[in-house]
Amino acid sequence: MKKELVTAGLLTSGFLHFASRGPSSGISKTSVLAIYLFTLFVVLLMYAAEWRMFEKAGQSGWKALIPFYSAYIQFKIAGLSGWWVLALMVPLLDIYAAVLLSLGTAERFGKGTIFAVLGLLVFAPIGYTYLGFGKAKYQK
Repeated sequence: MKKELVTAGLLTSGFLHFASRGPSSGISKTSVLAIYLFTLFVVLLMYAAEWRMFEKAGQSGWKALIPFYSAYIQFKIAGLSGWWVLALMVPLLDIYAAVLLSLGTAERFGKGTIFAVLGLLVFAPIGYTYLGFGKAKYQK
């Protein structure tokens, strides 16, 4: 779940590189700062949403802050074996594991396949915020 941090770092470093090239680069330092702050906001929102989601599932919220351990706990919340966290490190198998994780998590919170795909895979910040702060309840 911490792919957001890696993506945010890569995006912002790329923007900073282009912004540092001067006024002819087409992107201003103000734009870079705005993009960086927006990315930081989304990452913090995801951490807060996962924290609340973990608490709804009967886990300690702080577990959402530890990179590989949070993925392990999320697989457990989804009703899957914790060993699936290793699949996240294998190309192509990681996609299958992410789909399984999303389907399992959505099912445990009483949501369907469409929510799993759109809410937890495509628009993850929105979906996880809904699970964490919304009315969704965890069902074993």
